[in-house]
Amino acid sequence: LAASMKDVFFPKGSTIYEKGMPSGNVFFVISGKVTMESEGTEPWDLGENALVGVIDAGQGRPYSRTARA
Repeated sequence: LAASMKDVFFPKGSTIYEKGMPSGNVFFVISGKVTMESEGTEPWDLGENALVGVIDAGQGRPYSRTARA
């Protein structure tokens, strides 16, 4: 697992992934905040030490929410 990890940076307001995209990546939030959005639902704000996209990737389904930095 560690060998496949790489550091990425997303500027504030940028889209990490969109709802419906194939779930090929999982993200660890080291600093900052990620907001998970889906039409008709309240947004989820995830902070440091969150694991983003893991449920969708683990189930082999498309992302169920849009993730924004």
